[in-house]
Amino acid sequence: MLGAFKLTSVLLPSMVARRRGVIVNVTSDVAVKPEAGWGAYAASKAALECMSYILAAELRGFGVRVHLYDPGDMDTELHRRALPEDDPDELLKPEHSAKPIVYLLSEAGMGLSGRRLSVHEFGDGINIE
Repeated sequence: MLGAFKLTSVLLPSMVARRRGVIVNVTSDVAVKPEAGWGAYAASKAALECMSYILAAELRGFGVRVHLYDPGDMDTELHRRALPEDDPDELLKPEHSAKPIVYLLSEAGMGLSGRRLSVHEFGDGINIE
């Protein structure tokens, strides 16, 4: 959360001055469905979501979009350490979860600012070359 806040604070003035920019904050389902053992992580993601909603509202009309994206449960080292009982074959590959970020950064994602989006909402229909 703090990293996203600091980076946004540094980059936002130039985005507003150019009246163009895209911010994609990556969240997690534990921000909206808290689970035992995820305390600080869940709290930081909930704070990130709140910051994203506020920024999206404040930046409406300034040409800067703010997206909130949940990449889903991915086959990463962090996930394996946190939930070793999960079957890696049932988890998304990071490259699959990254495609929607490219979409959100493109002009195609213009109408989605201020919304919380999950990788599952995109399905496999994203064609990004």
